[in-house]
Amino acid sequence: MPSSVGSVLTAAGVKRDGVVRWGELINCDEPGIYIVSVTDDPDAVGGDSQDAPIDISSIETLLRVRPELKLDDRRPTSDELATRVKEFWLPDEHIVYIGLATDLHDRVNQYYGTPLGARRPHAGGWFLKTLKDLDKVFVHWSRTYDRVVAEGSAIGTFVANVSEASRTRLRDPERPFPFANLEWPPGTRKRHGISGAKAPRVRAPGTESATRRQAKATSPSAAPAAKVPPSAAPESQVRTSAIGKRGHSQRVTAADVSGGRIRVPKETKRLLPTGKGRITINLRGKIKDVSWDPRTGPPERSGVISVGRQDLAAAVQPDEVLRITVSGDAYVIG
Repeated sequence: MPSSVGSVLTAAGVKRDGVVRWGELINCDEPGIYIVSVTDDPDAVGGDSQDAPIDISSIETLLRVRPELKLDDRRPTSDELATRVKEFWLPDEHIVYIGLATDLHDRVNQYYGTPLGARRPHAGGWFLKTLKDLDKVFVHWSRTYDRVVAEGSAIGTFVANVSEASRTRLRDPERPFPFANLEWPPGTRKRHGISGAKAPRVRAPGTESATRRQAKATSPSAAPAAKVPPSAAPESQVRTSAIGKRGHSQRVTAADVSGGRIRVPKETKRLLPTGKGRITINLRGKIKDVSWDPRTGPPERSGVISVGRQDLAAAVQPDEVLRITVSGDAYVIG
């Protein structure tokens, strides 16, 4: 049976705290999850559109701003790209996206404001931006500090309830996520065949991607690496096992801004190096090489990313909770 917003939230163990029309701000700066739906009724079941209401002008805009975009490794026409996106529409579902946030107000506002083709600040769920009449879409939201678990339960419930008729018409029936959810869980992506739909990742000058470093290391012509005692071996700046994973900072206080530091709680420290050192961060579009101290103790305390007072004050306001995402080359903070 198709999912309602209410049934998905109940399965996630949360209650709905509110609903706003697309483009309206959520008056809550706490962590939580949000569900984008084509109805404001949390109990409504069943979709109203058999075919995805794609806005061809949005597709044309995307192709114009992302000349590197390809479909199945070749440059598509606007009609070809629109047709491919349509192949992931679920006609008997109201829910079109499920997301999580460390700050519901900021994250949903970032979703609203990220243009098609941009990478930041919230490029996830970009399929949604290809639809007509977004002013008729609604955002339901729920506060919860267990947002990762709640989001997983919500999407899992949705997937489990997708009808067989809808599943079989999908281009990727094995991944019947909500229309605009392109990845779930992290690392499992819809097979849509679209590449280059977002701006290229920005790398710090002089750095190499993890893929290139690995290729060099495994090249037959690569010189044997010198043996280094385990105690002296430097840790990789970005932990490969953490790439693609997300965490959050402690709430940034006025004292943190004055001290130019971002404090990182224990649950997120596992994404960063276990020892002191230099790391590359992308703080809301500004790339910096900064120092990292996990402060493992004893006693153990929050880790500290030392950004610098001027740069932190320019990018962050007191009382913000920042999302920390591990990319291939840097820690994206915003």
